[in-house]
Amino acid sequence: MLNVEMQLASPEACSRIPPHLVPVAKAEVDFQGDRKQVRVTLKGVIEGESVNALRRFLKDVSSFRATKWILQMENLQVLSGRGIQMLVKFSRIIRKRGHAVEIHGMHKNLYATLEELEVLKEFQIAD
Repeated sequence: MLNVEMQLASPEACSRIPPHLVPVAKAEVDFQGDRKQVRVTLKGVIEGESVNALRRFLKDVSSFRATKWILQMENLQVLSGRGIQMLVKFSRIIRKRGHAVEIHGMHKNLYATLEELEVLKEFQIAD
């Protein structure tokens, strides 16, 4: 298993905000046997400059050739509109390969926003 974690804000910015709000993206890649799974976890507040880092992170992660994709969002406090656009673009890349991005732990306010933007169809909602 391969684990990659990236703080999406500069060290200076991260030092000024509470730890639970630091924007973080993590990928756990599990290619053991027939299992080809990538779990992406998003945490904290992802907005402003951290969205550019998220875009680069998702671009790199999307290069893995997994058959199961999970997006874990339990500890995601805020996701900006640009951040949502990045997730939709990421999901479309995975869907073009014939797979879906399954979302776990999405807060109801983010669910309502995705519903209002009519982009829920881009994902599989697990809970």
